[in-house]
Amino acid sequence: EAVREVAGWYGAWPLWAALGFSLASPFMSRADVRRNPVVYLAGDSNSGKTSAAFFAQGAWVAPGERPFVLQGMHTTAKGIEQTLEELGGLPALIDEAHSVPDPARLERAVYSFANGQTYTRGGRDGRARGGVSIGGALLLAGEAVAEFKHAGSRNRVLYLDADTFPLLGVDAPRGSV
Repeated sequence: EAVREVAGWYGAWPLWAALGFSLASPFMSRADVRRNPVVYLAGDSNSGKTSAAFFAQGAWVAPGERPFVLQGMHTTAKGIEQTLEELGGLPALIDEAHSVPDPARLERAVYSFANGQTYTRGGRDGRARGGVSIGGALLLAGEAVAEFKHAGSRNRVLYLDADTFPLLGVDAPRGSV
């Protein structure tokens, strides 16, 4: 019923893009694709970014349960990688991504995930162990676009502007297309 309602919303393609990447996430992980999708929903407060991401992840949680969410101000690059590994290909969401304390670490985590690089663990002797492939989809939501310095990181993220395109069926702000 919710999908039928959303289907009638004009211009809600960012919501559909997030839903599509979320639904395809386990397949992309198992197909061992070369690049993993990273989608950033950016816009003003109360524009529906987090709700759209929860809706997109809703296919993978039981009714009444919360999706897989990391809070920007409390997350680290290793936390992101470990969460993605634990999810085994299911989509993860970093909410309030603009508030990550160390943007450079977020940028490195996004870059390595988007490139399909492996996640290694440190052993007691200080050497790297493993080489677990992490895959799926990563959704970011925040009020400001993360300031990624390197073109490689910026080019691997699909930015969806919640201020220009209505996410949840509300009218777009004046002056928007």
